[in-house]
Amino acid sequence: MSGILCAYSFTVRANGLFLGVIYLLDLYHFIKNKNPEQIIWSIISGSLLFFTFLGTNIYHYVTFCPGRGEWCDRLLPSMFQYAQEHYWNVGFLKYWTLNNIPNFILVGPVLIFNVYSVMFMYKELPRHWKLGPLILINTLTVIGGVFFWNTQILNRVTSFSPLLYWTLAANLLETKRWARYAVVYCVMWSFVQTVLFAGFLPPA
Repeated sequence: MSGILCAYSFTVRANGLFLGVIYLLDLYHFIKNKNPEQIIWSIISGSLLFFTFLGTNIYHYVTFCPGRGEWCDRLLPSMFQYAQEHYWNVGFLKYWTLNNIPNFILVGPVLIFNVYSVMFMYKELPRHWKLGPLILINTLTVIGGVFFWNTQILNRVTSFSPLLYWTLAANLLETKRWARYAVVYCVMWSFVQTVLFAGFLPPA
């Protein structure tokens, strides 16, 4: 069931592919502990996500190529990657321009909280090893958003991470004042973000 849900999530958002990290690290853990049954389940579940990724790329290639040129002639043809590069100028440091400074400022609070959440949960790894995949996924998402993607989308795509909510809950239990302000900010931003997104404005 988890493999089906993760595969479906990839068809909605490409960063859902990062969820494959969960199966890879689980597979490593079960191989290390010599658990044949769990090894098989990890392979089956993770394969659903992998073959969905592979299948969508094959489908696009068969539908639009060959003879089209452009992305079809690449060693690893990907219509999605081409669209990202061609229409949204996605690529390493391509978004680092003066006119995008407001977008970096816009994502600032969420970016800082994501980095803090990763560091906060990393300290819990010795007691809760299963946090490892989530920490890695969150780290990859932040790196992708800052260095490769349109950075303001981190306001949306990081909201799926349970690390943010667990970190916030832990700090609320410790009665840290900033955590209460963070909750208010998140609630207010949910409404503001909806209006901006509907108008095709950042963080759209």
